Amino acid sequence: SSTTTNTPSPTITPSQTELINQYVRFQYHATYLVEGTSEDVVVYRDNVLGGFKSSYPAFTVDYTTEDAQRSAEAGVDYISGSGTLSFGVNDQEKTISVTGIPHPAVTTPREKDEFFLIRLYNPQSTLGKINITGSNPYPVFVVEPN
Repeated sequence: SSTTTNTPSPTITPSQTELINQYVRFQYHATYLVEGTSEDVVVYRDNVLGGFKSSYPAFTVDYTTEDAQRSAEAGVDYISGSGTLSFGVNDQEKTISVTGIPHPAVTTPREKDEFFLIRLYNPQSTLGKINITGSNPYPVFVVEPN
C-alpha cells in the first residue's frame, strides 16, 4: 500500500517595504578653516537625485579626515577625525565639525594656505542602496587669520 502526503505549498508574502536608492553628498560650497577655529561641514541626503519620496529610510555613512599630498598635516594643521553619520528616517543633513590648529604668529614668510580632505565611505542601509555622489573626498582649506 502506498501513502500519499500532501505538503502545502509555501506562501510567499511580498515585502511591504520598497527598497529606495538614496544619495548622500557633501555641501557644494567650499569650507575655509581659519587656524585656531572650528567649522562645520554639512553632509546632505540629496532628495533631488533620490526622486522626492514621501519618506526616506534611515542609513549610516562613515567619514574620515585624511592628509592631502604635500599640504595640511593632521596633528600639525588640523585635528584629525572620523566617525559615523546616522541619518534617521527623513533626516536631511548632518554636520562634521573640523578644527584648525593655531600656529604662532610669524611675520615673514607667511605659511601658504593648505588643505586636507574628508572622505565618505561605507554607506549602509537595510532598505536600499546608498550612493555617495558629488565631490568625495571633500577638501577643507586651512588659512591663516588676517
